[in-house]
Amino acid sequence: MKIGTTEFKKGQPVLYIDSAKTSTIEGAATTVYATGGKGNTRLIAWDCLSLAHERQ
Repeated sequence: MKIGTTEFKKGQPVLYIDSAKTSTIEGAATTVYATGGKGNTRLIAWDCLSLAHERQ
């Protein structure tokens, strides 16, 4: 198999990674409301999103 100008033999690794680190992004949404006082209707809402989780 030829990739670019490099020829690879059958069974020869094409990619080798000696060290790797993974990261993920996990989102948890929370909605916060402002009301016109205790027991009154909601006036405005904010959607808050917390992110980031890194693993090594």
